[in-house]
Amino acid sequence: MAKFDEEIAESKVRREKEEAAKMAGEIKDMARDWAIRQYALKSLRNEVEGMSERDFVKLIWHDALEEGRKLYDVVHSEQYENQMKNRGKPRQEYFYKGMDPMEKKKREIILEKAMQQYMEAYSGGEDLEAESSSSEESLTVDN
Repeated sequence: MAKFDEEIAESKVRREKEEAAKMAGEIKDMARDWAIRQYALKSLRNEVEGMSERDFVKLIWHDALEEGRKLYDVVHSEQYENQMKNRGKPRQEYFYKGMDPMEKKKREIILEKAMQQYMEAYSGGEDLEAESSSSEESLTVDN
């Protein structure tokens, strides 16, 4: 019986570690996305003064982690889950029959740029948080 209880305890610890690692990964992904969006917004306003996206993300990584944690909490809240269940909106169509050719061309360009930025951000398996030594310390699970 003691061996069975020990196995249960080990299984519980292992499961908690896996869940914590999954949560940390999701937070890092959300933080990376937030930081990339911030860079895009600031570069449109010419506030980054020739700084590369990578350097900018390193500079604001701590803030990005905080925003990632906030977003994680929101996304995993009961209220958010209820909103998603009750949403029921039809999917937005970017192109439709009879669309003005100029509007269609504008939307094609916007979608192409967004896809290109997405591919650049996620190509090569960049691991920006690995370069920040404080990021691992700041992502501990508090229970």
